[in-house]
Amino acid sequence: ANSLRLEAALPGESAVPFLLAGGLPVAAGASPQWRGRLETLESTGRFPAALVSPASLVVAPDRFELGEARIAGEWGRIELATTRWTPALVEAKGVARGLAVRTVTRLLRLRQAPSSNLVLDAAWDLRAGETVEGFAQVRRESGDVRVGEARLAMGLETLLLRLDAAGGRVKAKAEIRGAQVGRWTADGEAALRREAGG
Repeated sequence: ANSLRLEAALPGESAVPFLLAGGLPVAAGASPQWRGRLETLESTGRFPAALVSPASLVVAPDRFELGEARIAGEWGRIELATTRWTPALVEAKGVARGLAVRTVTRLLRLRQAPSSNLVLDAAWDLRAGETVEGFAQVRRESGDVRVGEARLAMGLETLLLRLDAAGGRVKAKAEIRGAQVGRWTADGEAALRREAGG
């Protein structure tokens, strides 16, 4: 296997160096594709993060597929179960855990963000082709938010935002429940349309 070390420059004085190991199998009549592993990946700058362990990788003109991968940083961790692209279909499945709102707002330099020790998690399982199918959600894992000059705790028990897509329609649901705010829910539904040429 051959090794290739690359680096991507991102806005905000961030850089993402990564190391690939693999090669181009030669098969008669087959389109060229690179097969190997993403050995290391580490971002610097505003959102430092690193690949926890190597992940399989396939790159071709008509296909991109990343195997199971875990990325961790000060802000939390992401576990990618499926990441696949072809001209006809995009698939993404994974979870994010331990997303500390206080840390994320600091990294984003949001000075007006409320005081919080809120921790979120997220999950998604989406397939986008002729239609979009699947779900994505963000919910409270632990912690609370303090608001106002008195920094009054909301007493959060539930915080949920979920989207479900099926049959050309998407349904949205939101729920907030807390000792100081009571219970609030909202839901809606809309049609998804694919624009010509999209």
